[in-house]
Amino acid sequence: MARYLLRYQLMWCNFAISRECTMRQRSVMIMLRVKEGKGRHPFYPAVLASNGTVKPFYARIAGKEILRDDGVYYLRYTDAHSKRHYQFVGTDPKLARTMQYQRQHVIAGEAIGLRTVEPPPAPRPERIVPSELPSVLSLVNAGVPPPEFASKRLAVAAKQCSVQRVSRRPLLSRLAI
Repeated sequence: MARYLLRYQLMWCNFAISRECTMRQRSVMIMLRVKEGKGRHPFYPAVLASNGTVKPFYARIAGKEILRDDGVYYLRYTDAHSKRHYQFVGTDPKLARTMQYQRQHVIAGEAIGLRTVEPPPAPRPERIVPSELPSVLSLVNAGVPPPEFASKRLAVAAKQCSVQRVSRRPLLSRLAI
């Protein structure tokens, strides 16, 4: 009886070890979602440079590295229940790489039995409504230099504030000379 029990235990250990070895490693991929014709928006893997950073807006399409300026970054990963998720990141490649590392740490914590704490979602930029930007005439009346110079300063200030919502006061403070 003891011999049979020992054989059963060894058989169970081998099964448990082989089962752990055959389980697929959970990974986090950075994907680039691009616009194609006829309303298609497929996901393609983002291209990593040799130094480990993400090449901005390059995707691996049909085995070639192709620049796609219209792309948006997403993370693709599977949860503990083998369900695939796509998490929005945005258009910043450095933020995509940072969020990939965060998600990998969450997965590693789940593997050793730690409680899952979800990282915050990526910030979604708001669109700038043209009515919120001050007109050139109001800038001239406020004592700002000629319209050509003001429009250049306005373009630079709008670029600097494009990620977050622009209100009139911070924009006018950026235009102050």
